[in-house]
Amino acid sequence: MQVSYFTAGKTTQDADFQILPQRPPAEVQRSTNQTYEEDKALLLRQRQQRQPSLRSRSEDSVSRPPPSPPQLDLLHQPIILSNDGRSHVRESPQSLSESRWESSAFLKTSEFADGDLDLDLDVDAEPKSNGKSVLRKPETEKVRTFATVFPCDKGEPSCYVQKRYSVDTCPHKCKQVSNLTEADFVVFYVFKITSNDIVPDFRRPPGQRWVMFDTEPPCRKRNHSMLDLPRLKGQFNWTLSYRLDADIPWLYGYLRVLKDPPRKDYDAIFRRKSVTAAWFVGHCATGSRRDVYAKYMQEYGGLDLHIYGACGNYTCQGDCNGNSSVCKKAQLKRGSDNEKCLPLLSEKYFFYLAFENSLCKDYVTEKFFKIFKNVDTIPVLRGGADHKRLFPPNTFVDAADFASPADLAVYLKELSRNRWRYTEMLREKNKYRFEPSGKWFCKLCEKIHSDTADRVQWYPDLRSWYVKDQCRKPDDLMAQSPGSQSEVGLSTYLRT
Repeated sequence: MQVSYFTAGKTTQDADFQILPQRPPAEVQRSTNQTYEEDKALLLRQRQQRQPSLRSRSEDSVSRPPPSPPQLDLLHQPIILSNDGRSHVRESPQSLSESRWESSAFLKTSEFADGDLDLDLDVDAEPKSNGKSVLRKPETEKVRTFATVFPCDKGEPSCYVQKRYSVDTCPHKCKQVSNLTEADFVVFYVFKITSNDIVPDFRRPPGQRWVMFDTEPPCRKRNHSMLDLPRLKGQFNWTLSYRLDADIPWLYGYLRVLKDPPRKDYDAIFRRKSVTAAWFVGHCATGSRRDVYAKYMQEYGGLDLHIYGACGNYTCQGDCNGNSSVCKKAQLKRGSDNEKCLPLLSEKYFFYLAFENSLCKDYVTEKFFKIFKNVDTIPVLRGGADHKRLFPPNTFVDAADFASPADLAVYLKELSRNRWRYTEMLREKNKYRFEPSGKWFCKLCEKIHSDTADRVQWYPDLRSWYVKDQCRKPDDLMAQSPGSQSEVGLSTYLRT
């Protein structure tokens, strides 16, 4: 299933990219006396009469080099070249409408449609004169090529194109090639590229698209020198990222609504639990200072918290087989954070701390999603994403709703003593299951074959989009005891 941030029925401010009409206008409706071929020929002639210069305009816009980027206040927005050669800034899709719940997923699924055809032509219609793909996916797709600029494990520039991917399993046809100049698309893994020498020293050929790829937030990598290279300014056309406003959003997954939720004895599940919260963690010191937040929950909120892995004193015996040395290695490799340990959460713990290592926009990882693998516990989220927009209500606790770690700890303790409220929340959570988003290169192949693949756009300043104001500092680390500033208990929280 495609996970996209666009909202159906919305358009940009430019009239060239409106949603296609549902049926042809009245003046071109089919006559019962016309044959199919005559009807199709008439539609094409009428379209050519209304838009006589469409071919010349689109050919000029593709053949000539892109115009100099205009002076913009929001440089992080990509520039889009419309059919008549004019440029405009793509409006952020998150500002187009309020979020609305859907029954299938909570990350919206729809298409951003082109509107340069005002006729709903038959599926056998010829390709559009500007070279873009037809309205329907053809039975035989053209195999389009891509190359990757990924550094080697040791950082040698000489092997940046040697990593191979199994694109044969993707629904859309793509081929990975080694010759960068011959590829239709070139993917740069920005998070791993720290040396300017790794970036190939060649200009982007006409018609080639460059894609910035990243799976980690920018605050985890302070060196973004590649984005400052003069020869790369205005050269990137697409972004492939965990960000919802990327051209190709690639997230860890989404939540699928179960047709038949599991039937369980939730009262029995509640009775057998004995500890308020657990946390599986392998990286202790992170940008979000999650270790300090958890410590304050214990010290100032009195939270009964068991920490597993390299940052705590507990181990998951499912990885150890009675061997203490194996346990130690498993801790260092985050071995406690895997499938074998999840049943422990169902048996013993009311809550699981799904704390992200970075407080960055839209960044949500497996820490949250793995709890939706039929695990009978409630996740507690702390991150930089708008969790309430992304995920169904009453399935998680959001640390952003509390003034301090102590207030959150007080709420968790009270909720763990409220059988009715806790079991209702757990029953609601178990209506959903985690589904992975698929391979990133399959998402790329899907985008390559989309109707918008040949649209001319570029980012004048990729650093502004990728780095600027995308992560926040941990400003919620107030070390007060409950009640010293604001005490948020269960009854107060339920009224908000």
